[in-house]
Order: sequence, then C-alpha cells, then structure tokens
Amino acid sequence: FDAAEDNQMLLLGNLRIVMKSAVFILALNSIINYSDNFIYSFTLTSSACVLILCLIYFSKPAFFSAIRYLFVTIIHIFLVLLNLAEGLITGNYVYFFLQLIISIFIFDFSEQRKLAFAYFCTIISTAAVFLFAETHSSLQGMTDAQERFGFSFNLIFSVSFICLLTWAILRRNFNNRIQLDNKQKFLYTVFNTSLDAVFIVNTSTNCIEDSNVNSLQIFNAAEISVFK
Repeated sequence: FDAAEDNQMLLLGNLRIVMKSAVFILALNSIINYSDNFIYSFTLTSSACVLILCLIYFSKPAFFSAIRYLFVTIIHIFLVLLNLAEGLITGNYVYFFLQLIISIFIFDFSEQRKLAFAYFCTIISTAAVFLFAETHSSLQGMTDAQERFGFSFNLIFSVSFICLLTWAILRRNFNNRIQLDNKQKFLYTVFNTSLDAVFIVNTSTNCIEDSNVNSLQIFNAAEISVFK
C-alpha cells in the first residue's frame, strides 16, 4: 500500500479540477472582454486559457511537480498583467485570495517549501499590483459603468467560486479518503490472515519494517521489534 503515491494522485486530481475551473473563468472573461472590445484584457485572458489547457493536457503523474509550479507561475503573472491593464478599480486583485485557497488543495502541508513558494508568489504579485497598477486604466478606455460592472462581477464571482470549488474538492477528497481507507483495511486484512509468516522489508536498508500476526506465532516472538 503506497500512501505517498495515492496522496500524489489525490493532489493531481485536485490540480486538474482547479485548472479546468480556471479555464472556465478565463474563457468567460475572454468572451466578455471581446464583446467590450478590451483588446489587452482579451489577449491576456485568452493566452492564459490556452496555456492552462496545455498544462491540463500534460497533467500526468510524471510531470506533476513541474505542472504545479508552471500553473502557479502562469496564474500570478497573468493576474499582475491583468491588473495593470484594467486598473485596480475593476477589482481583479480579489483573485489573489482565491489563489491562496487553491494552494491549500494542490500542495500538501508536508511540502512546506513548495507551499511557501506559492504563498511567496501571491504576496509578491499582490504587492506589485498595488505598487504599480493605476486606479483607472490608461491602456483601455473603460466607462464608469464598465468599471463598476467589472468590480461587482469579480467580487461576486470570486466569492461564489471559492465556495463552490472548496465544496467540490472537499467532497472529492472525502470520497477518495474513504476509498483509500477501505483499500488499506483490505490489504491489512489479507496481510494478517495469511497462514504464512509475511515480512515487509525495506530494500534500501534491508531491514524488516513490519510483519503479520502469524510471523510472531511461528517464531514465538512477543513483538515485531524482535525481527528488527
């Protein structure tokens, strides 16, 4: 029973959900930007959408670590450029908070350095936006009504999306954990009901890590530490 491999598959599944959700948001924003003739915003959202679609295509276990880093990097660069293009008034910076929530689901808490990298990107990107982005965009002609719509849309959509994404991932993780627990119970049941002595050996150290119940009876051992 490889718990590390199962945990990686769980995180990979979370990452795929997050990336597909990001594509949906970017595609929706691309349609809105195209209809409003916001050339810079449309270029940014459509480009980010294509890049993340490529990451989804290559989201295999072998590329898992690299895909996570690339996704986090692409999202933060995109958000910085989008805030510079549209200005602070549209409220695109609220998606940085969404990115913080996402990091919890695509990085394990034991991966402290990788999680720190994601948080560092968010902090630096947020600081860069508030330092260099204009309140009102000078790159794109936006009316007051469009700016108000942009802010309301981003605020409501980001909060709603956080709730839905958190619910979806937690529900999926809960179901997967139940399956993993059942798998582990089955394997340990088979392990301990074997009539032979069964030992689990660490091939790196050549040391016995565990043994079944019958091994103790066969060798008249009081506990597993005798074999170690």
